[in-house]
Amino acid sequence: MGVLRELMLLAEVLLIVAPVVVVVGLLRRAAATRRHALEVERLATMRAAIDRGVLGEADREQVLAAMAVGQQPPPSPAQSWPVAVGWVAGFVGIGLLLIGDQDLRATGIVVGLLGLGLVTLPMAQRELARRDRRPA
Repeated sequence: MGVLRELMLLAEVLLIVAPVVVVVGLLRRAAATRRHALEVERLATMRAAIDRGVLGEADREQVLAAMAVGQQPPPSPAQSWPVAVGWVAGFVGIGLLLIGDQDLRATGIVVGLLGLGLVTLPMAQRELARRDRRPA
């Protein structure tokens, strides 16, 4: 009877979490698409100003430097998924802590800490990459 109850609880959690993950993914995708479109428009405007030749040499160098700054690629799905899974794991861990017995609470602590690790992983990777680019 206990196993059936746990399976029903897991099914309820999945029914709540799955739509949230889908909606968040769709919203992130729409925001990334919009940011990309704005960046393309900004770069096209700068390129047109350079091509027309209306800029002086100093202004031209400043515009080219500004164009080079924003050339970071958008995050790949491989970078986004750990964050999404981490958030879900964090909330599942909190839920297990709140509603579970002693065994489920221990599981909730482990799942929550794993979620925290997944959420902070991309930030740590960016920091390490930034440190590698810095001159010694």
